Amino acid sequence: MAWAKASQWTRQATRLSVFTVQMMCAVHLINQHIFEVRMCKGASMLPTLSPSGDLVVHLRLPFLRFLSELPFASAELKERFPPVPKGLPCAKTDPSMGQGLKIGDMVVATSPTDPTRTVCKRILGMGGDTILVDPRDVASGLTDAAAAHHELARMLEGPQGLYHATRIVTIPKGHVWLAGDNLANSTDSRHYGPVPLALVKGRVVARIYPRPQWLHNALQYL
Repeated sequence: MAWAKASQWTRQATRLSVFTVQMMCAVHLINQHIFEVRMCKGASMLPTLSPSGDLVVHLRLPFLRFLSELPFASAELKERFPPVPKGLPCAKTDPSMGQGLKIGDMVVATSPTDPTRTVCKRILGMGGDTILVDPRDVASGLTDAAAAHHELARMLEGPQGLYHATRIVTIPKGHVWLAGDNLANSTDSRHYGPVPLALVKGRVVARIYPRPQWLHNALQYL
């Protein structure tokens, strides 16, 4: 009798262990290939995200490409992934190198200075763009980082006197320029330079706690 009970307990423990391992593998696969829920803390993304910490969802870039190929994909999502010529990994005119990223997107990336950490920032420049290192130099009245970037990009076409004292950088191909919405309190590409696209883990699409809402591209052309 005792042997039968021990055998039954062993079978139950084995089934529970196998189920636990399977669930852990499923969660790992989802985090690595579909989406991830992550806590973003700090004041660098004010006012979009709270300094005390927000739970956000970011979708993996390969998964977004998969969604863009589905029949019911939105026109905006399909536009992010232009047709690729046969034999090439991406379209030559695609600055995101087939990753479906645009200026104004909020992304999660591996920190260039500490690979054990991640950063949540906004894209202010793509490969080939020439940008101002610090938009506050001539646009202190603009509070939105993405809007400030495009206002300054327009000003670069104007008289030289408008930006003679600012520093400009041309972003290498295969890189992006990341910055926080709160430029006064953000460690970003102004400190560590352009970030390789390979370090971008995913695009932030929603905040789930607190105040759940979709987080769309905040770009506003002026």
